[in-house]
Amino acid sequence: MFTKNLYRVSLFRVNAVNGGIMKITKDTTIAEALKYPGVAEILAKYGVACFGCPMMSLERIEDIARIHGVDIDNLLKELNDAIEKNG
Repeated sequence: MFTKNLYRVSLFRVNAVNGGIMKITKDTTIAEALKYPGVAEILAKYGVACFGCPMMSLERIEDIARIHGVDIDNLLKELNDAIEKNG
């Protein structure tokens, strides 16, 4: 039950409409973010290679930024720019 509700909250966040463009937030999971074109390439650029990892449905963008020593604001900007460009 908790996981299902957590998924709904995360899905709401990733689907928050910002000028018609989907927005990735620090709370978006890796699995949710990977649904959008261009996101995998950006994450790979920063050494994130957990695309098939079972934890990708639980780990958030904020978590991988901290683990990989990436500035969260820059990462979010790049990810959302990619969605806007490729969306």
